Amino acid sequence: CTLTEANQITLAIRYIFSKRTHTYISYNKIDNDAQYNQDFNGASMTARNGAANQFVGADPTIIAVGMIHNF
Repeated sequence: CTLTEANQITLAIRYIFSKRTHTYISYNKIDNDAQYNQDFNGASMTARNGAANQFVGADPTIIAVGMIHNF
């Protein structure tokens, strides 16, 4: 199988406000070859919403921003 490779990069930073609270930002990207369709999946969710062949070669990206406070 030719052109069936994928590379992924994740960059993230976290800022700690206190012992129990922090904020974060992350950048995640998958670079698929022309004949591959790796995707971000989690909790039975996906970035795709159509036929599987429609997304071959797509390069999905996620940017996440959040804050966590532990009670």
